[in-house]
Amino acid sequence: MNELADLLTDPKPEARVAAAKAIAYTGNPQGVPLLRFKTRIGDRNALYAIALTPNFSRIV
Repeated sequence: MNELADLLTDPKPEARVAAAKAIAYTGNPQGVPLLRFKTRIGDRNALYAIALTPNFSRIV
């Protein structure tokens, strides 16, 4: 989870999207605060990736 959290801050949108998807797909409750934070700060790339996952309703 720490590596994925680091990737959420990567300057490349592709890396942030991949990290957001990976965190969301795990369904791990530890990832929820990270993804909620990304949605709150307005990272549209990450938000779009998160919205495509089956666990979206648990995150936001």
